[in-house]
Formats: sequence, structure tokens, C-alpha cells
Amino acid sequence: MFPLSDLVTHHAKVNRWLIAINVLVFVLVFVISGGYLGQKSLNLLENQLPYLIFVPAVLVAEPVQGTISIFGSMFMHAGLLHLLGNMWFLWVFGDNIEDHLGSVRYLLFYLAGGVAAALAEGFLGGDPYVSMVGASGAVAAVLGAYLVILPKAWIRTYVPPIFIFHVPAYIYLPYWAILQYYSIRAGETGVAFWAHLGGFVFGFLMMLFLRKNRRQAPRGG
Repeated sequence: MFPLSDLVTHHAKVNRWLIAINVLVFVLVFVISGGYLGQKSLNLLENQLPYLIFVPAVLVAEPVQGTISIFGSMFMHAGLLHLLGNMWFLWVFGDNIEDHLGSVRYLLFYLAGGVAAALAEGFLGGDPYVSMVGASGAVAAVLGAYLVILPKAWIRTYVPPIFIFHVPAYIYLPYWAILQYYSIRAGETGVAFWAHLGGFVFGFLMMLFLRKNRRQAPRGG
């Protein structure tokens, strides 16, 4: 199932800027690598741009470079479909989270979700020498947060080959998370499923925490 849109839309500047930066970085990397996409471009750039590709083992050996590369890798993508998929999910779901949190807190939340996802993949994903790129983990955190604040929102969803349904978020988003879990159990490789799951859990729990604190905040007299 692929989300086409939700029925709750907002004008979100930071979310749009995040999408624009991801696209810009993708174009620049395409040019710098000589027109290559996918793993070949990553192999060419791993030595030239180490701060844009996260390798979990580097975080232990060189903490400064490893930490910076976590943030840099959030804006790198291994291919056009990788970029388009992540940016579409961010377009559909991210504006609502920004509207709920405010622009600054949304940006911090997004980046923190990416960090949590990278650490989940690094410590649980197996080979610590496999490079990791993409906004998937940060986007997954957005999905987890969406489940908390808009569980009853309707998601306009495309189901191949020709079906379009409206599915509530409380069904669509857990279904997505369960798919990530079973992909891990099935031993599928080439995709950072632990990053997806880690980001989703982080986003869900963090939004629960933020909502609880908001409700308990004392009112000024």
C-alpha cells in the first residue's frame, strides 16, 4: 500500500525546506560523481565525502566523524527511487507534525529521529562496516509521531494494480511498521529496516512524551 495523500494538510515551511535540501544534495552528488547513481556513486564518494555516508564502525573508531556523518547521511540517497519514496512520505505526513510541534521543534525532532534510526541500524543491523544513507529513519520517526497525534486521519492509499482506498492512520501506520519487522525476520538485505523500525518507535514514544508534558505544563496566572 502506497500513501497518496492524507486529508489533513498544512503549509509547513521547514518540511518543504527539508525536501528541497534532500533533492539538491541528490543532484549535487549526481554531478560530483560524474553522473552515477546508486551504489556506484556511493563507492566513488565514500572516500571523498566521508561526512555524508554513515558507517557504524566509524562512530566507534572516530566519534567526531561518525557523529557528523549521521547527520550528513540523512540527506544522501542511494538512487532516484530511494529519494522519491522518502520525500513523498515526508510530503504526505511531515506537514502535520510540523504544524503540531512548530517549525523549530519539528526540525529538532526530525534530526533526532534520524539519529535514533542510525543508532538502531548501527547496533542492531548486523555488519557495522556497511554504509548507510537516506532520510528513511527520520521519515519513519515522522510516521510514528503521526500515529500519536492523528490516529484517526484518513490516508488516501494506492493498492496495485488499480485500487485506491481511504485507510485510517491507526491501520496504515502499524501495518507499515509490521512490514519492517517481518522484513528483518525474513533476513532481507539492502534496506536499513532496523533504521525504519527504530525511527518509528522513537517518533511514537517521543510524541507521547511531548504530548504528556504539554498536558501537564502549568498555566500562567
